[in-house]
Amino acid sequence: MKTYIILLITLLITLNTQAQIQDVTVRSLDTRTAAYDSQNETTLEKNKYYKDLNNRLGYYIGEWEGSYADKALKIENVQYKDMIANNHVDVIITKYKVTTNAGEELYNSLMYGPMFSFHIRGSHFVDYEYTIYKSWYEGDQADCNQTGWMMMKKINENSFKLWVEPSVEILPYGCPEGDLHILPTSEEEAVVMTKQN
Repeated sequence: MKTYIILLITLLITLNTQAQIQDVTVRSLDTRTAAYDSQNETTLEKNKYYKDLNNRLGYYIGEWEGSYADKALKIENVQYKDMIANNHVDVIITKYKVTTNAGEELYNSLMYGPMFSFHIRGSHFVDYEYTIYKSWYEGDQADCNQTGWMMMKKINENSFKLWVEPSVEILPYGCPEGDLHILPTSEEEAVVMTKQN
């Protein structure tokens, strides 16, 4: 019986110590917003877990649909624990499908898991109201500058604007001419996404 009590106490102490160690390594995702706002990413501690403790990402999670120009956009946002610069970070991974009004599929990543290279990968919020979320966008024609930052700007509880801020304007030699971006490339042309679930 004495051995059982000692074993039980040891187990409780071990669990308590592990919980305290884990608490020390977790930081709020809000810390990343402050670091990017001050343009001083070096203030972020290394080897930490920047967790969405305040459920800032929750609004964007789920399925959304919208239409723009002659296209329809369907996205699925999922929360994912990613590794960024030696830190674990809660981010939004965006899977998406773009079709023309005639039904031609231009792009579809909805069926792939979260590690698929052409998903749109979250980065951070750009405002302290936590209404604009910024993600890295790299289309399947990335060699021809189909890259940039995708912005999701909250409008109300059931909709947000989505657009891409292209990373460069000049097409490298050997690429087809014209606009390679299949998503809107300015806030003025943004697609309004509506919550589906």
